[in-house]
Amino acid sequence: MAELKVQLDRQLIPAGRTSHRHMLLTLVAPELERDPSRKRPPLNLALVLDRSGSMAGDKLALVKQAVTGVLGRLQDTDRFSVVVYNESVDDIAGPTTATGTSRREAFSALERIDAMGGTDLHAGWMRGCEHVARNIAGDTLSRTLLLTDGLANHGVTEFDVLLERAASLKGGSVGTTTFGVGADFDDALLQGMADRGGGHYYHVQEPAQIEDFVTSEVGELLNVVSRDAALIVRFPPGLEAAVLSPFQHAWSGEELRIALGDLVSGQCVEVVLRLDIAPHRVGQVAGLEVEAVDRDGVVSTLGVSRPYLSAVDPSRSNAESVATDVERAAASVYAACARQRAIEKNRRSNFDAASDELVRAAERISSLAVNDPDLWLLVSELRRDAVDFGCRRTEDELKPLYYVSSTTARSRNIDGSAKRREP
Repeated sequence: MAELKVQLDRQLIPAGRTSHRHMLLTLVAPELERDPSRKRPPLNLALVLDRSGSMAGDKLALVKQAVTGVLGRLQDTDRFSVVVYNESVDDIAGPTTATGTSRREAFSALERIDAMGGTDLHAGWMRGCEHVARNIAGDTLSRTLLLTDGLANHGVTEFDVLLERAASLKGGSVGTTTFGVGADFDDALLQGMADRGGGHYYHVQEPAQIEDFVTSEVGELLNVVSRDAALIVRFPPGLEAAVLSPFQHAWSGEELRIALGDLVSGQCVEVVLRLDIAPHRVGQVAGLEVEAVDRDGVVSTLGVSRPYLSAVDPSRSNAESVATDVERAAASVYAACARQRAIEKNRRSNFDAASDELVRAAERISSLAVNDPDLWLLVSELRRDAVDFGCRRTEDELKPLYYVSSTTARSRNIDGSAKRREP
């Protein structure tokens, strides 16, 4: 069954002073019932493939293989399209139902595709999204899968515009998952499009990984148990919060909504917040409300959790033991986000600024570490990285670091897959 857990690093706050606390929200999705008679929701997919010149050879061959594998898993109730792009865009299959005939025609069309030309990422992606948008139904799981190894260098290329389009499409129930192959694509762009588009971002370091990653993403869609899940946190006067984990979120007055997207069977998602607390009187209590919601009412049945903070004499608050799990989760997010910022600065040759990002993260985490050896190890790693980032790093070095930081901060495994409930 689903589970919502709310933890504070410390529940006592020093009276008469401004204070800060960390809060860890953990939502575990229910396990999918293995009922042979159960019919899964139909899929509505667009596979959008980069066929620019840099995709020649093994990359394009393995992309074709991956798409063939995905189409082979579809049922007659599913719909799909296959779009390829360079400076121009072509529909090579669909949108159509996934009958045996339509899939065989798609396989044949894929075989005739060659790699050449530049990269109009926006036009190819938008074509796939248009196909998906035309076939959205109440229980359909819809997603555009965008695979590229290069930069957007034709058509619409502006970073902010592409992210705004992804968010707008997600608002219309068209989600986007991105796959970056090799070391020449813009990982910040693909990560941003996936974040704003309600999907996921994968870094494919080796072409041989393409099929595994694409198949993994489609496999997750087949195991979705909760659509458009979100956490809602309501704050009393005197409390403000920052969402440290990079999930899309929005405020409405004193209510914070954190979007988690679709959850798969048994998925475990952790979100870290920093609470900024105005001075309270001794004995004063500040209560919060946390609940999980989703489109299908699967996690919405968990009810409301009501953690609270109590203002006490400062000597009592200082003596309170710290919840190690919460501090470790906060430290992990601080470190991951700092590394991503440092990578962006290193790419712009701002080497001192890149090092400073990591030094500041190490200092922040050292204040949390107390007697925790795991956190002191993380501090040491950040200090070492601060030295390394004082000079230029290659993209072959930076891309994997960016990806691991990205997945860590977003509560996913380092290969990009969903974290699951521990046995």
